[in-house]
Amino acid sequence: MGLTSAAIPRGMHAALVEGDGDDTDVLSTVGTLTTTERLAHFALRWRLVGRDPSVEEVLPFRPSCGGRPLPTPRHAAAGA
Repeated sequence: MGLTSAAIPRGMHAALVEGDGDDTDVLSTVGTLTTTERLAHFALRWRLVGRDPSVEEVLPFRPSCGGRPLPTPRHAAAGA
């Protein structure tokens, strides 16, 4: 996200923008982290593994992402 190790978190706002949360779905959450250095915009791509969240990637996107949710990856058809 472009922050140094000296940045101290002061607050965060985030919202789920895509996905329904089943075991195969990749979910997208976007938000803004307020630190002592600056505002850091982010997007998380994650999924549920059982009941536990597992982060797949952290991206430095602005919360609006151009007004569109992040794309869902396409999975190969079974047996393909």
